[in-house]
Amino acid sequence: MSALPRLVVVLGPTASGKSMLGIRLAESLAGEILVCDSTQVYRHFDIGTAKVPPAEQRGIAHHLVDLCEPAEVFTAGDYRHRALEALDDLRARKIPPILTAGTGLYLRALLEGLADAPQRSEEIRARLRQRVEQRGPEHLHRVLEDHRTAVRNIRRDGNDLIKKAAKDKKISEDEEKRSLEEIQKLTDEEIKKMEEMAKKKEVEVMQV
Repeated sequence: MSALPRLVVVLGPTASGKSMLGIRLAESLAGEILVCDSTQVYRHFDIGTAKVPPAEQRGIAHHLVDLCEPAEVFTAGDYRHRALEALDDLRARKIPPILTAGTGLYLRALLEGLADAPQRSEEIRARLRQRVEQRGPEHLHRVLEDHRTAVRNIRRDGNDLIKKAAKDKKISEDEEKRSLEEIQKLTDEEIKKMEEMAKKKEVEVMQV
């Protein structure tokens, strides 16, 4: 779909009454409910998730509930995909969608989309679990903290060098400003490459 249809969104925490308000709105507008909740997508999770029982739905269709089994992985990206399909269907039938939202991440994923980031890797997760089993969780914490320290050091050292050059009049104020901005824009991956080239600090990086 090229654009989201006009949505009525009822936003609030679990058990705040948004489900009943959504049903009343759906009755008034002849609409249907789209549930936006990270726990209600799972089957068998009826206690503690505030799912509306069929007997209390007043004949209003509820979408995006009971989509997967508890052992299945279901992400914000999965929710966006399924929600867009449901919205396409409602728009084709000219039925107003009423969105009852309790999970902000899912709502943001639907309204704004998601970053173009790599998909989760079960291979990487398995490798990290193996490391934890072999060396304990403290090992991964130590590796992460070492990397964070190296990143802070490179940004700090770079800032110091640029400010010293400006103080010594070796670069102009505009050049100083641009250089400092460029350092702050450096990604962690770029900084890791700088670490290797300059051999400033040995950092153990997980080969994932």
